Amino acid sequence: MDWQQHRAAVRGRTARRYDAGEAAEYGRTPGLGWLTAAEQDAYLADLQRVVAFRPGARVLDVGAGTGVFCALLRRLPLLELTALDPSPAMLAILATRPGLADVH
Repeated sequence: MDWQQHRAAVRGRTARRYDAGEAAEYGRTPGLGWLTAAEQDAYLADLQRVVAFRPGARVLDVGAGTGVFCALLRRLPLLELTALDPSPAMLAILATRPGLADVH
């Protein structure tokens, strides 16, 4: 098995591991499923130092999990957000977060 096959196999096992209960637990974990206001401000400040988001920009969050990064990006005006995650349970939680119902 080459490294790509190995990586794909591991990713598949990990993604399936996140059933609804495990995804909910992930969502309750500080630093993974939620950030403090100070952490959000720090992440956003760091991000804006390296990326200039224009209103209407399309942003793809790969490995979106329960939507922490999407929620952070939602603080910027008029971004079109798309979230990808191999776990349907994670994406289901993301869709219930305030302000993220329109994330594709």
